Amino acid sequence: MAWNCFVICLKEDWLANTVTYNTLIQGFFQAGDCEMPNKFSNRWFLGVPPDIWTYNILLDGLWLCKAGKVEDAWKLFVASVKGVKPDVVTYTTMISGFCRKV
Repeated sequence: MAWNCFVICLKEDWLANTVTYNTLIQGFFQAGDCEMPNKFSNRWFLGVPPDIWTYNILLDGLWLCKAGKVEDAWKLFVASVKGVKPDVVTYTTMISGFCRKV
């Protein structure tokens, strides 16, 4: 439903921003859809760059959806710190994920 609304907005020439994409990504994870957020992270729509919140949402989703996929979370973390400065949420998410892995 959210995706359909988003598509309608784009057809109406409404420009999405980072907050829009973050909301969609988080919503997909919360609904248990772990594939759709990957489509966003692999190709940023309309040139909207990810911010630290985007990476935090993706990292948290990786730990929730792919428990045990330490390599995937680590790769995303390394990629994120090249573009944005990690914050306390970023580090807490990573530490929490590693603790669950143990």
